[in-house]
Amino acid sequence: PKYRNVVATNQIGTTPSIHVWDAMTKHTLSMLLCFHSKGVNYVNFSATGKLLVSVGVDPEHTITVWRWQEGAKVASRGGHLERIFVVEFRPDSDTQFVSVGVKHMKFWTLAGSALLYKKGVIGSLGAAKMQTMLSVAFGANNLTFTGAINGDVYVWKDHFLIRLVAKAHTGPVFTMYTTLRDGLIVTGGKERPTKEGGAVKLWDQEMKRCRAFQLETGQLVECVRSVCRGKGKILVGTKD
Repeated sequence: PKYRNVVATNQIGTTPSIHVWDAMTKHTLSMLLCFHSKGVNYVNFSATGKLLVSVGVDPEHTITVWRWQEGAKVASRGGHLERIFVVEFRPDSDTQFVSVGVKHMKFWTLAGSALLYKKGVIGSLGAAKMQTMLSVAFGANNLTFTGAINGDVYVWKDHFLIRLVAKAHTGPVFTMYTTLRDGLIVTGGKERPTKEGGAVKLWDQEMKRCRAFQLETGQLVECVRSVCRGKGKILVGTKD
């Protein structure tokens, strides 16, 4: 978030809470008492950092938006009957975010104290069908990119699918990262390293050209779970 060194952590349990704290001083800045019955499995900040979104482990996987500095709940609504893996605000918005999960793709708008959504529309685009989505990134002109469990990347305009990048990775696309500054997209997935391919790839703004990076871990199959990019470098987190 824009608030420097501010971190949010969540927990699993019958009376879960979310703690927002200063990573440098270790001081708790806010504690949010949740009504999620079995715990919280995901939290994320909005573009300005003023809002926080959480996803519950309850059967409806309830999505809640908080004004964390006040400890106040802004809005709440059932997210999906299957598991939600990621909820992420657009990098230029405090009112629009996307949730992805098991056969799940929703585009959300925070309107006052209400949460409204539109489901991702596949339409008649070739052989595309709704996959389990694991990751999300955003582009300019209201573009959204989602990484699927089968290695494809879906490109959305508003809430409509406009293109499918087939086999962006040979295995699941676990993570994506981009900034609106230059629009370049980093993807990380599960992939067997070859001369042409690797588990980390850097794409142009339209996901039409890419450069692959090999991690040289010595593993037969590389598995990347998180990526971040800045100052000409890509930070990679792996599962070994």
